[in-house]
Amino acid sequence: MRFFIAIGGLSVSFAAAIYSTVFRQEGNFYATAFAASFALISSVLVGMATVPYLARRVKLRRFRERFHYDFTREGMAYIVVVLVIGVAGVFSFYPAKVLGALGDGGAVITDDDATARALGELRDHGRDKDTGEVVRWGRNTRLDNLQAAVLRVKLRHVNEEIARRRELARRYTRNLGDVQEVVLPPPPDVAPGDPHVDVFQNYEIEAERRDNLRAFLGERGVGTLLQWGGKGVHQFPALGIAQRLPRTEAILARSLMLPMNTSLTEDEVDYVSEQIREFYATR
Repeated sequence: MRFFIAIGGLSVSFAAAIYSTVFRQEGNFYATAFAASFALISSVLVGMATVPYLARRVKLRRFRERFHYDFTREGMAYIVVVLVIGVAGVFSFYPAKVLGALGDGGAVITDDDATARALGELRDHGRDKDTGEVVRWGRNTRLDNLQAAVLRVKLRHVNEEIARRRELARRYTRNLGDVQEVVLPPPPDVAPGDPHVDVFQNYEIEAERRDNLRAFLGERGVGTLLQWGGKGVHQFPALGIAQRLPRTEAILARSLMLPMNTSLTEDEVDYVSEQIREFYATR
């Protein structure tokens, strides 16, 4: 019975997603919003209720082993959301990113022609790329040629950059894995063949007596960072978010970003680690 519910429900959701695309191209905002919302909600509900059940009962063991993926409700919900509402993806080329330019920059990718055309106009004063006519209000947000040239070179080495960051993360894990007062991020290669790859854009730990540790490291020449000053979005009064999130606030009060970039040497990672070990051994 669940098989037929799954097939029927997902078929209806897929049809609603198709109609939402049609309505969007016609410029019918309300119909687009309704169809897309219906597709999203129905597909998530059907997926969470039926797909994990079916996947574990149909003979898909070889598939799961080959791709190292298990069919969980959370995983199916994520996949469905991406498939239904994933119109475009955004990349930041901020200098501190893994693939960073020399200044601010970014890119948007999409397989939707209408979205691509609109974005092209918005980035160039609202001008139509074929006629040069201004067809909408826009901005001057074109990526500088110099930044593009830098990124083209760095893109060829991005896998090396990621591999280096992961090696530094392994070294932090080896050096600090037995320090009880800190919680480290999951290290690379938790399980062989794990498809979830952390590029270690940052290396953020949880630490007891975080502020004292930060001051101790600073005195010894080790720079550290607090993400957004150690605050959650809801903790900035000017935003007017009257909400308490005790668990989030507890994690933020312990979080600390250690040095992580490809210019670091093994000796520097060892030095940072030694200072952390000394702090907790003597205090």
